[in-house]
Amino acid sequence: MVWATAKLWWTVHHALRRSAMRVLGGERGATTAEYALLLALIVIVLIGALTELGDVLKDRLGDITAELETAGN
Repeated sequence: MVWATAKLWWTVHHALRRSAMRVLGGERGATTAEYALLLALIVIVLIGALTELGDVLKDRLGDITAELETAGN
């Protein structure tokens, strides 16, 4: 999922950069758009990674809890 997201971002990034250069007519506006896209990519990747990590931790803690419950009986 992360790699597919990165590939999508890269495609969108280039399309938006070209559009920003046409509309804003300068490098400064394009740079601002690039930073905004980079920030959006970082947020998307973090959400995906933390979601996956949360699922793994939930499963692992569930296993530990089950083992502790059976050990106490």
